[in-house]
Amino acid sequence: GVGYNTNTSLQARGLALFTLDATVPSFAMWAMGNTDTGFEYCLPVAAGPLTIKSKLAVDVLSDGTNTYTAYWGLIRMQRTSFGTSPSPWAGVYFEYDQSNSPNWFACVATGTNKATGVTRVDTGVVVAANTWINARIVVNAAWNNFQFFINGVLKATITAGNLPTASADTGLSPVYFTNRTASGGSGNVRTFYARGFYLNYQFSDV
Repeated sequence: GVGYNTNTSLQARGLALFTLDATVPSFAMWAMGNTDTGFEYCLPVAAGPLTIKSKLAVDVLSDGTNTYTAYWGLIRMQRTSFGTSPSPWAGVYFEYDQSNSPNWFACVATGTNKATGVTRVDTGVVVAANTWINARIVVNAAWNNFQFFINGVLKATITAGNLPTASADTGLSPVYFTNRTASGGSGNVRTFYARGFYLNYQFSDV
């Protein structure tokens, strides 16, 4: 499990399906952290080299009728903002947002300004319905080089912009999150699948 010690690792197995209902707003998530007090964190920021990976698949594409966003990675969000402003406060993650692009985005974020605190890079990989991808994020020890891989191929590297820092960001949590803030559609919509979560974080905080 996750703990505050050297060479921390986490492996969560199994398959998760995230479904949103027609109610606006609505969200579905899997996370580790103290969600009761506002979805805080369970891991420190910028404490050592990091690798996370998972398998992701979108079941139904976001469109003008059933519009939603989806995130996977290490993220800090404010629970009270889920319904109206779902973007992460801080983190390193993959994002699917049809309103910006039909492709997967590689993202880093810092601070609490969701409008200006995110740096996005288009991976060029189109999100296709019912198509699994192997998503992996590798962060160096200094947390100034973020590499995003899809199916074993490096698709984006972020070295500048809104990088999460220990001074500005309290901490992060492993997260799968999907959110709908507009256009409730005619019923439930199955957004995306996730299979497994692997994390290796080499830090010491004792």
